[in-house]
Amino acid sequence: MKTEIRIAVFYLIVGTFLSVGASTLEGQPTRRKPIDPFNWIIPDIELNQQTMFEGLAKVYESIGIVASVERTLGDTKAEEDRKFTARIRGGPVSTVLNEICALDQRYAWSRGRYNSGSNI
Repeated sequence: MKTEIRIAVFYLIVGTFLSVGASTLEGQPTRRKPIDPFNWIIPDIELNQQTMFEGLAKVYESIGIVASVERTLGDTKAEEDRKFTARIRGGPVSTVLNEICALDQRYAWSRGRYNSGSNI
């Protein structure tokens, strides 16, 4: 009888250690490399007599990447925003931003500090 009690206590102790160890492992956060938002895929963008800034707004609506814009210097009346009719094929955000900036050669884009947005 004493042997059976010892075996039962042994299994109880081992089972307790295993369950505590397993629950500790489950509670550990997994470390994953963050996904680069500029590699996210966005759908096609249609511009119909719209400015590149409206195209940038569509990028924001699709994926949430903010674009801060530095406008070119010059006479504001003479330098109106150019309007485009274009279909920009969807793909990675970086590719779409390249195509949008290619519409108006006065602008180029770069990543914002901490990869949270883009600078145009």
